Amino acid sequence: MLALILLIVLAVAGVIVFRAAGKKQAEKAAADKAAQQSKQVTDALDSIDKTVKSSASVAANPVENKVPQLNPVEKTNPFKYTNPFK
Repeated sequence: MLALILLIVLAVAGVIVFRAAGKKQAEKAAADKAAQQSKQVTDALDSIDKTVKSSASVAANPVENKVPQLNPVEKTNPFKYTNPFK
């Protein structure tokens, strides 16, 4: 009877130890996978950053020198001119 109880206790202890070891391995595998994915994302972002920096530069003001310069102050008095007889 005592041997049967001891055998059951050892079996339960073995199952608990086996599950704990499996959890540690799963956690380690998940951490390794996360580190690998993080490295892949970092590499991809660096590649995109290099591509964007190496492309042609875009002007901050795309309509610069394409829009006529109109000064409304000069157009307020249409009769402003210099008298040629002075």
